[in-house]
Amino acid sequence: MTTHTHRFDHPLLTRILLALAILIGLVLFAVPARAAASSYPWSSILFNGDPHFEHSFTMPFEYSKDHIFLNLTINGHPGMVFLFDTGSNVNILDITTSQQLGFHPVFLTKERGVGYGSGKVRIAAATNMDARLGAIHIADAMTLVDLHNLELLNVHHLDGILGQPVLRQFIIEIDFADRLITFYPRRGFLYAGNGEVLNLVTTGESLVVPVELATGTRREHDALLDLDTGSDATVMLYSNFIQKSHIAETGRKGALSLVPAAAYGIGGMFDLQSVVVPYCLIGHTEMHAMPVFLMHTTPDFSGRRRTDGVVGTNILSLFRRVVFDAPHGRVILERRTSMNLAIDNTEDAKGVGSIWVQP
Repeated sequence: MTTHTHRFDHPLLTRILLALAILIGLVLFAVPARAAASSYPWSSILFNGDPHFEHSFTMPFEYSKDHIFLNLTINGHPGMVFLFDTGSNVNILDITTSQQLGFHPVFLTKERGVGYGSGKVRIAAATNMDARLGAIHIADAMTLVDLHNLELLNVHHLDGILGQPVLRQFIIEIDFADRLITFYPRRGFLYAGNGEVLNLVTTGESLVVPVELATGTRREHDALLDLDTGSDATVMLYSNFIQKSHIAETGRKGALSLVPAAAYGIGGMFDLQSVVVPYCLIGHTEMHAMPVFLMHTTPDFSGRRRTDGVVGTNILSLFRRVVFDAPHGRVILERRTSMNLAIDNTEDAKGVGSIWVQP
């Protein structure tokens, strides 16, 4: 089906949509970003309301290169491949896929600084959409972003990104052991397992938990980190934490060794450093000799300046199940029978860490 592109010339709506675009960001192979409520006519792009269903439903997911991929149905077309990303504040549909589905997107402009990486990104919007997880309608509009570079860098087909709106609609359980994801209604959910419950720190819409890091052989610092299924990192730290913790200082007693690293986002590749920290403590789960990544800038978009970095799937997937219960301000980490697992991130950092649970 042939589609046509039009430039939307309404100045007020253009400014509003550009403001939305600035909120969209990618972290390490991912899309972490945050947003506040909006009253403009396309607010359903951010907030789609409660889906009407009473029972949980479970579907398999593909776990490829430490990313979670789900199949959505959009306007009756099944098999749309979406990255499940708890770091993205919006649901995103790839611009090329939107054209193939017959949408007439409103292209705004190419912008830098939308996501991590130095490249320009095209931003648009699409409405009159019926996006479904199974039989459940989850969205009637999405932000359109050119995901071509991300698809190439990730070496995986990508039609879109499923972000935080579903965290506000559902309680979501990821079963990493059996590769299943379950969506529960927000009302009436009761957790009956033996997982550790961590209270989320209130910082806008972020899924933020307190984490303790050793930033040298004799230094420990507390950090507030986003739980980000869109990032395949262990932990990535922003410049605000790097500066206050002195983790990147060299030449002092007990200093850690830095190693060059790289990552990619919507905007392409960007440089990092990696360092192996003596330990990292999340709740009662302690990780030793763990590779951590240092990003020497702090993202400008949305609420990222209020957090110190992200925890990615290289940590989250060590657990058997992870329950994101954002409506009740908590996350539940259900341990495997044995937690003496290796943290292998040797492609990006020197060293393989270990993990176990404190008594």
